Amino acid sequence: MLLDFSGPNGPKKFEFVYEGFMIGGALVQQKGLTVMRREITILDKLESISEVYPCGKKLNLPHGPEDNRKLSTDSRLKIDIDQHEYDILFQYISAVPWATGTGVRGAVEVLDWLVESQRAAK
Repeated sequence: MLLDFSGPNGPKKFEFVYEGFMIGGALVQQKGLTVMRREITILDKLESISEVYPCGKKLNLPHGPEDNRKLSTDSRLKIDIDQHEYDILFQYISAVPWATGTGVRGAVEVLDWLVESQRAAK
């Protein structure tokens, strides 16, 4: 399934996917080796189309701060994910306690976009 981050809303979609993946993944208490390997694959894919914020913006995660990333303007803006990776992204983004208002709206829009991407792939 192809996730296409091109277009005017691409950077915002990427932000919610990346932050949701990182924060939601940090909330999962137990993971098997297969899930951890899939997480690395997803992270590699997200990093391939993004760059670290030059200002040093960090995500505050339970295990410590991590560099936050933004969609790169000089790379391809699409990643291919399989069903297992889709399930992990959807689960992690859904698990984040998004703030009511803009946070929830953005998260729901991204989750709807993921569902649409999955349907388009079938």
